[in-house]
Amino acid sequence: MNKQNPQDKNECEHNNGGCDHVCVNTPGSWKCSCKPGYTLVNGAKCEDNNECKHNNGGCDHVCVNIPGPRKCSCKDRYTSVSGCDYICVNTPGSRQCSCKSGYTLVNGTKCIDQNECTDNNGGCDHVCVNTLGSRKCSCRHGYTLMNGVMCIGSMPGPGFGYCMNYLSPFLPVSCFFKQLLDC
Repeated sequence: MNKQNPQDKNECEHNNGGCDHVCVNTPGSWKCSCKPGYTLVNGAKCEDNNECKHNNGGCDHVCVNIPGPRKCSCKDRYTSVSGCDYICVNTPGSRQCSCKSGYTLVNGTKCIDQNECTDNNGGCDHVCVNTLGSRKCSCRHGYTLMNGVMCIGSMPGPGFGYCMNYLSPFLPVSCFFKQLLDC
C-alpha cells in the first residue's frame, strides 16, 4: 500500500515493478525509465544506446560504446578528444577539459589564446607581442634584450662612459666609466 494514498498499491515495491533500472510509482499504476545512455524498450527493459553510431558519438577521434554513456579516446600521440581543443580527461559518463599554459578554457570545451601582454606588459621591459600560447618581448632601438624580458640600453654617457638602464626605460639611468679602445 502507498502511505500517501492507502488505497493505491505501490507497484515498484515488488521486483522494481518489473523495470530494469528505475520504477516510478504513479496513482493506480507505475512507469519505468532508464539511466543515461540507455533507451526504454517494451515499457520496462533498458537497452544500451550506441552513441557511437551517430556523428562518432561527438568524439574527435575514437568512440567506444560501453554500457551507459559512450567513452571517447584518442588516436596514438594525440591528447584531444570529445571536442576539447587540448587536454581532455574522460570521466564516468562525461569528460573534463583543460588547456595548455597560455590558453583559457571557454564553454568547457574550447581553448582560446590568453593575451599575456595585457597583464603587466607580459613582464617585458619595453614591447610585448602576444603569440599563440605565449608572448615575446622585444626592445626599442638602442636597447638589447637580456633574459628574454629585460632591456639593457647603452648609449654614450658623460666622458667616455656608457649609460646602462638595467631595469626599465622609465627608471633613472646609471652610468659607469668604460675606456673606449681604438682597434
